[in-house]
Amino acid sequence: MTLALSLLLGAAQAEDDAPAPPVQEEAPLVLDDAQRLELAERLDALSELTGEARRDALLEMLGDDALAPAQKAAVSRALGEAWDDDATHGSLVAAAMRETPKPLPVVESEEPEGVRLTPEKLANVREYQRRRIVVRQETEIRGGGTSVVSSPWANPYTITPSQVVQDPVYTVQGWGIYQGSRRLSVPEYLNVIGSTQMQQYIEDDILRLERTSKALYAFGGVGVAATVVGVVGMNAARQQNDSDLWLIFFATAGGGVATMLTGFIGGSIPASKATRIEQEPEYTFTPEQVREGTDGYNDGLRQELDLTVDEVLLIEAAGAGANVRPYVVPSASPSGLGISLGVGGSF
Repeated sequence: MTLALSLLLGAAQAEDDAPAPPVQEEAPLVLDDAQRLELAERLDALSELTGEARRDALLEMLGDDALAPAQKAAVSRALGEAWDDDATHGSLVAAAMRETPKPLPVVESEEPEGVRLTPEKLANVREYQRRRIVVRQETEIRGGGTSVVSSPWANPYTITPSQVVQDPVYTVQGWGIYQGSRRLSVPEYLNVIGSTQMQQYIEDDILRLERTSKALYAFGGVGVAATVVGVVGMNAARQQNDSDLWLIFFATAGGGVATMLTGFIGGSIPASKATRIEQEPEYTFTPEQVREGTDGYNDGLRQELDLTVDEVLLIEAAGAGANVRPYVVPSASPSGLGISLGVGGSF
């Protein structure tokens, strides 16, 4: 009897000391594509329901034995969301389709050493920021100023405003070429990227237009002088009661006015065109042409400064701030002259 009891106790102790069988880890309940599509269709049928009716419909769906375990788990998540009466149908669907991913195993590894930025590398990064070229969209804000218009017949010893005009505010869209924070003119841009032949052509065109403009302005200046002489002569002829002499000076003044208008208006046309060619790249290039030249220059600069592509991407992702500039524009009306004040900028 004692021997049998000892044998039984030994067997029981052996069973306790035996290693436990491995526990099968439960596979995560993940919806496949077909189950997800079927569940989405059934949930869409409940889109018109709210409150208690929506919860009852979800409970009934939860009891459907035709649903797969993963689908029932998704319905349970939607039911938990449905207890909030303010929950939308979209939030229910999102809760149902949300799946808890299986946790990844923790892999112990040594921490990588941080990237050390040497003084030479920092200097190269700053040099790239200063010398790289970018194309930026610009929004110029115009108007919003006040024009004070005075009568030309006012007392010369006083200022008598006859009208105050508030200019409307409007925007003008455009784009410009920048190196760092400085806006480049077209010849400067061509010089930076090394397109010397195109730069020479543009500069020659600008110089030709400026010479034409100066010649016409000089012609207008002759008209101003002729107008002054004619007006003074008309006044003298009137005092002498000499009608023939008055007509001569009248013709001189009239010819001077015509010459003045022709010279100044004609000179402003090539001057404006020269300014546009020099300052507005869209007058000469398309944005794609400028970006092509800019990308080639920036890539060469990156190689020159020994920077990686990732480092350049981080620099370019930083972006740039806004450039805001005030301006003063003269204004004119049939009753007199004035000025307009405002602010323009590129963003």
